Amino acid sequence: MTRTGRHTLKLHRDVWVRGAAQAKRDGLAATRAVQHLLAGFASGTITVGPVTGATIGTYRANVEIPDSIWNRALERAGLARGQVSGPVPAAMADTALAPDISTLCEVLIQGYADGRITLIAPSGTVRIESQRKAAA
Repeated sequence: MTRTGRHTLKLHRDVWVRGAAQAKRDGLAATRAVQHLLAGFASGTITVGPVTGATIGTYRANVEIPDSIWNRALERAGLARGQVSGPVPAAMADTALAPDISTLCEVLIQGYADGRITLIAPSGTVRIESQRKAAA
């Protein structure tokens, strides 16, 4: 069984509220939608171009994401650390898609809230209907 970690994202509040509203319309909890967005990103179903000029929001959203999904998303974004703590190695930082995981999640949530990323939830399962680039 995969361990689920509790993570705190720092987002812009309006993005979180709009993403949560979209999740509710789709019959999902906001945290569950973020989990599926990260899983889609980690698997390559959802693509994101490099995020530049993004600012970090001050709203804190606590999400529970399976460690396997969280770690694959970090790795795919170029944010995985070579060690348990400390700064991201320079070689990884140069190729990172986003400055941090919160910014990456915000881009995914924004794309979801704007309808550029669609999650379909028939019978309690979620699949990603269409692959679209989420741009900041």
